[in-house]
Amino acid sequence: MLFKNNKGKKIVIGMIHLAPFPGTPQYVEGNLARLEEKVLKDAKALKDGGAHGGLLQTEDWVFENRDATDPVRVAAMSALISVVRHEMGPDFIIGCGMLWNGMVPALAAAKGAGADFVHGKVFLGEAPSPYGTVVGQPFKTMMYRKIIDAQNVDVVACLTEQFTGEQYDKHYLQDMAFEAMRMGADAIEISHPETEVNNRICRDIKEKGDFPILLHGGTEIEDCVKKLEFADAVLVGKAFENGERFGYVVEDCVKRYMEQVGNAYDITLNLKRD
Repeated sequence: MLFKNNKGKKIVIGMIHLAPFPGTPQYVEGNLARLEEKVLKDAKALKDGGAHGGLLQTEDWVFENRDATDPVRVAAMSALISVVRHEMGPDFIIGCGMLWNGMVPALAAAKGAGADFVHGKVFLGEAPSPYGTVVGQPFKTMMYRKIIDAQNVDVVACLTEQFTGEQYDKHYLQDMAFEAMRMGADAIEISHPETEVNNRICRDIKEKGDFPILLHGGTEIEDCVKKLEFADAVLVGKAFENGERFGYVVEDCVKRYMEQVGNAYDITLNLKRD
């Protein structure tokens, strides 16, 4: 398991943002070919720049708030994961994120094509979204993982949506993190743009238990070392895309980021798959 096998390491994973899929309102003919081209370019830039892997993330612009989707989206994501796995090899970490909170579809694609972890917006509890209230379904997620024998696919429990601004509550956060891990999650995902708040959230979670923490974006080349002090892993978006949200990954940006992290922390991973 990715997070279990790499305690004490810092895992750096780039975001590979994907244009609208088939089965979505803003899909246009030709997107699939463009998607394959982009995932390969981005994955190569990440690998050559020294990052540990990439998270394939759908950006369909119009989402549902439920944890379900048309099978064509799962098929498209599986095809893209398979291309990346074939071209980048077994030592490239692949994550899968679908819809606003599509944990079950992401697990299906990950299991079918060989991805290493999945994440969504809300693992347990609930949070508002532009598409309506999103309700976490941990039983559904973990039961489906068991049914399809995907125990080797890590489930990341995102708590960011519930703990922003005035809603932050240390003890509630700690309880939610504990419950997520007790339910079978493999890591806790959080994010905050301010370094001090980011680190406080990480410290509060670690106070409750030695739970792996994944930062969901919010880091730059200039502050990545400080923000990773109490976290175990990070998803990197704009900082690898030269500040262009949803753009192509730029190898030079990846190299500069990884140089900063590598000079401060151990980034030599154990990628043995159980």
